[in-house]
Amino acid sequence: MLNRADDDSARVTRDASINHGNVAHAVSNHTSQLLERLRFYGQVLAADPDNKTSINLTRSALMLDKSFLRLMYFDAAGRLIHSSGRKPEPWLLDAARDFAATTRPDSSERLSIGKVPLAEYAHAWNLPIIYQPESAGEGDSGFLLALVDLGHFSQRFEEISLGKSGEIVLVASDGSELLRMHEGRLDSVWNIADTERFQLAFAEKTGLVTEPARNKLLRLYSYRCVPSSPLAVLVSRTRDDELLENQAIRRGYFGSALLLTVLMIFLTGLWMLSAHRRRVLIRSLTKAQENNTQLIKQVEKEKDVAYHLATYDQLTGLPNRRLFAELASRYVMRARRIRGRFAVMFIDLDRFKPINDTYGHKTGDQLLIDVSQRLKDCMREADVVSRHGGDEFVALLSDLRSTQDAAMIAEKIIESLSQPYVGLVDAEIRVTPSVGISFFPDDAEEIDTLIRQADTAMYQAKERGRATFAFADPALNRRLDLSNQIEAALPAAFSNREIQVHYQPKVSLRDFSITGLEALARWNHPQLGAVSPADFIPVAEECGAIIELGEYVIAEVCRQLEAWTLAGVPLVPVAVNVSSRQLHSPNLFDFIAGTLERHGIAPHFLQIEITETGLINADSGFIDVLHKLDALGIHLAIDDFGTGYSGLSHLRAMPVRYLKIDRCFIKDIRNDNNDAAIVSNTISLSHSLKLLTIAEGVETHEQVAHLKAARCDQAQGYLFSRPCEAAAVEKLLVLKQIPLTMGEE
Repeated sequence: MLNRADDDSARVTRDASINHGNVAHAVSNHTSQLLERLRFYGQVLAADPDNKTSINLTRSALMLDKSFLRLMYFDAAGRLIHSSGRKPEPWLLDAARDFAATTRPDSSERLSIGKVPLAEYAHAWNLPIIYQPESAGEGDSGFLLALVDLGHFSQRFEEISLGKSGEIVLVASDGSELLRMHEGRLDSVWNIADTERFQLAFAEKTGLVTEPARNKLLRLYSYRCVPSSPLAVLVSRTRDDELLENQAIRRGYFGSALLLTVLMIFLTGLWMLSAHRRRVLIRSLTKAQENNTQLIKQVEKEKDVAYHLATYDQLTGLPNRRLFAELASRYVMRARRIRGRFAVMFIDLDRFKPINDTYGHKTGDQLLIDVSQRLKDCMREADVVSRHGGDEFVALLSDLRSTQDAAMIAEKIIESLSQPYVGLVDAEIRVTPSVGISFFPDDAEEIDTLIRQADTAMYQAKERGRATFAFADPALNRRLDLSNQIEAALPAAFSNREIQVHYQPKVSLRDFSITGLEALARWNHPQLGAVSPADFIPVAEECGAIIELGEYVIAEVCRQLEAWTLAGVPLVPVAVNVSSRQLHSPNLFDFIAGTLERHGIAPHFLQIEITETGLINADSGFIDVLHKLDALGIHLAIDDFGTGYSGLSHLRAMPVRYLKIDRCFIKDIRNDNNDAAIVSNTISLSHSLKLLTIAEGVETHEQVAHLKAARCDQAQGYLFSRPCEAAAVEKLLVLKQIPLTMGEE
């Protein structure tokens, strides 16, 4: 409260200083304006003192300007030339002669404040001001003596209330007060030449000044100099008057402070008592909360333990049958929503019981732990593997693209689990798994049914000799058996020359002349019979025999071209399908170049076809091989264009000469506008890139008509000829042209 009272006193003093300064500024501006008007009158009369127009002008202005009582113009010697009123009093004439007697150091204007003699008390409120304009030529000019009415001056500021002690003072540069206003009235003047306030007046400072001659009162002064004049304005008021209104507020503050102090002491006692009780209560609540937290943690821990015991196998740490069913149901819901596909594997260890009987259950348990770890290592993060009891495990494989993916994982599991287990006993322990596989939604849409079918397939795998896998779908098992037989028979097929090369002509759509042949591998096995390329080529890709198969076909084609050359048969380029794996082989270029040289075949009679999907993983070495083949004279064709994911950047980077449009776009070209648009745009794109286009699978005259209208270059298909043996193709090469009706049935 005391600080606040001091702050209020400081604020009152500061506000009073600002208010006094504003009043001083207003009085200064008014005085400055009065002097400017005086200068104007002096300059008008100085221009031509005898001119009646100038005299009348000043006389008219004087009638409107109540600040001046009279205007008197004197020449440089102090002689009166003109007076706006009666003849000047002697003291005014004396003031004029005194002013004329003083010389000015230069030609600049002079402004002087005259004095009223004590004998002329009747004129005490008249203020003579003498103004001499700036000299324009040689000699001094005349000057103007104006008698200012201080009473009229004070009327403009009589409404300004500064309190009983407030004063407005106009002071000259010699320290004499020219005007003093107190409570709106003129008061007696002083001489303040030797006072502190005079020293501050023309420095325009503000502050408290002690006046010993006036009851030693502190007065708060504000000062303003009148611009371009020897005058200053002082506005003041005693500090006690300024703070008088604040005294009552200050006394109220002291009383309030005392009351608040007593009240705060009382409230502090109450608060301390309440705080003590609250601390006791908080300690009790904190202890109770800690007990509750411990109980909750214990319950949560027991709950987690109970859940883990109920959902996880205690031996291996894998999900048990219950948790697997819960997780699998989520996979079923997701697969139904996105129309996805997943597989269920039932895995059983072969001849596990003898291990328990021989080495004991402890060793058997440790073996199951190692098996579960190997199973988890074989699975992806999104897959689920669980133990259903004993030596039986069930796995769920999500997001499968084909049955082949499941087969690859099954083989990985069989290989991993069949590795020997060391460190369990002194000797190595070997077990093998049998795996049954079922698919959602192909085999069933319920998880229990999928597990039963996978279990049944697992027993079929055991019947096949264990350490293998089987599908729940018999057709898949037959296909798996066929793949195994094909893989086993491929080496003999190469050595026994069981694989033959058939040829299908490619014709020009302009005149139906034969422009080339495509070499196609055909296999007639002694026991399996005719094996489809769709069966043995994927198996060759998977087992790595595709490189040997590609070299076999290239060698057969070169041998046949040599035979046709010797027989005088006209030759055309023969295209050979080469897999991307074979193109990554470092020996491909040397093999092709050596085979062509050995059979004496020009390189341009051999063409290489690669599928569009084979370009996806093309690297710099792959592209270098293609450029070397192109430099040798072997042209490159992109087969099945439109079905893969290659971009135009692949076509720009590779030496491609032909684009073969896949048969899936040709099949319904007359009825499907989308297929027609794709074919037309592909042909236009090829021609823009300076490539030739070949349409595959052409079987009808309508397809030929549409392809010719789209400006396709070449075509091949059953409409012209089916793939046939070399002897049949030889007759077509002799004819050089295929009739359009040939090949129709």
